[in-house]
Amino acid sequence: MSTAPEQYAYRSAQQPHVPLRHSKTQDPYATAYAAAPAALPGWSPYAQYHAPQPNVPPVPQGYGYFQWPSTETVDQIPEDDTDVSGSGSSGSEKKSYSSDDLPHLKNKNSNGSRGGLFSGFKRKFAGPDVHLHTLLLHARPAPLVWDIRNAPMAASRGSTPGRTLSAHDRAQFATAPARPFMRLTCDLMPWSIDVCAKPGVSGVTVGDVLDAVHAALQRRVRRSEWLIASERQQERIVRAFAWRCYNAPGPRGVEERQGPKRVDWLLKRTICRGLSRSGDGETWVLHLGEH
Repeated sequence: MSTAPEQYAYRSAQQPHVPLRHSKTQDPYATAYAAAPAALPGWSPYAQYHAPQPNVPPVPQGYGYFQWPSTETVDQIPEDDTDVSGSGSSGSEKKSYSSDDLPHLKNKNSNGSRGGLFSGFKRKFAGPDVHLHTLLLHARPAPLVWDIRNAPMAASRGSTPGRTLSAHDRAQFATAPARPFMRLTCDLMPWSIDVCAKPGVSGVTVGDVLDAVHAALQRRVRRSEWLIASERQQERIVRAFAWRCYNAPGPRGVEERQGPKRVDWLLKRTICRGLSRSGDGETWVLHLGEH
């Protein structure tokens, strides 16, 4: 029987594959194990899926994630006998509306004062021609840049965007010759806006028109106005109301508590495009465009 080679004399005869007895291999992870408790920060298990750690301050939501504001005030629309303006009596008259007041249900051809073969003769014998100020004209490009959701002081000239109207521009008469009263109508809303001259002034100014439009559209929607809208139209108004509350400056909840306003009725058509003359000398049509 042959003997094992000399190099295998130190191994066991039953387990020749066992490592060398005199060799001690160093654990390569011994240093990592020793430094693990000190190197890794302590953390607590999540309370729920994707829940933040207890020692991490919560990140405020609403930035980067659209959250619909509360629309509970839609169900609290005041009745017609309550004051919903929150200001003076400037603006449109208080009256009850019916489905006949919806602009899209009216037949434009039924109004005899619009167009026609003898419309020029009617305007000729109605009185002297009344011309609008250039800032209020319905033209392209628009001479006035103004989102009616903003304050009237934010309006600027179309030729110099970014520069608001001066006090001299606002003091100019809206019509020539000057008129002490103007009535504005719009096909997008079922009410009219009355503009009256200030005491001691012979006519309505450009500033009076802008202030009256903004004040009238900042009034809350009344019950009679809300009921004449269809369900689909009401849903669109609620969306416009929620979007306006979400983008409103200041603390959250201020606009939500005030409820839907008349400006929400216009949906996306909130850019002033100027005025044009209607059949009556005192009535003017307000044109609005999408923002």
